[in-house]
Amino acid sequence: MKNPIFLIVAFLLMAITSWGQGEKLSKEERKLLKKAELEQRYQETVSLLESNQFAIEATRLADRYGRQAFINPNTNFVLVDGDIGVIQLALGSGPGFNGLGGITLEGRITNFVLNPTNNLNRGISGRMTVIGTALGAVDLFFNINAEGNSTIRFSSNYGHRFQLYGFLTPLNESIIYQGMTTF
Repeated sequence: MKNPIFLIVAFLLMAITSWGQGEKLSKEERKLLKKAELEQRYQETVSLLESNQFAIEATRLADRYGRQAFINPNTNFVLVDGDIGVIQLALGSGPGFNGLGGITLEGRITNFVLNPTNNLNRGISGRMTVIGTALGAVDLFFNINAEGNSTIRFSSNYGHRFQLYGFLTPLNESIIYQGMTTF
């Protein structure tokens, strides 16, 4: 008989003490706080892109017909290190040209253009061209939102077109594995 009463009293004491601890923010304050956090993430994303030291690790690949496949972000990426760009696709279907089941294009970046917008919800769009030795020029068009989610559209001189979806990471924090560069 004493056990149930003790449990009820303990539960009521815990409920009373925890009830006054959380101070709720008004809807207007939550909205302002969310907007300030989004503005800060947007500025961090713009500064990371302007530093030219980043990697976009891809999690999905889509071909020109819209068919999509999930891929490994450690071996499928776009890397920018100063004026050097690396594009790697490794689908894991055999050894491939890079030893990982795909290709790796390394080249010089030309025509790197960022178009930050004033609208935080639209994010940053841009374009760059990577010129390699064997595949020629590859144009990359990208859209990156304030949180780092990215969409990259590729087109080459030979008509190859596909899209990668992934996330933006600083180069020193990325966990990518680069295969052999043959192109």
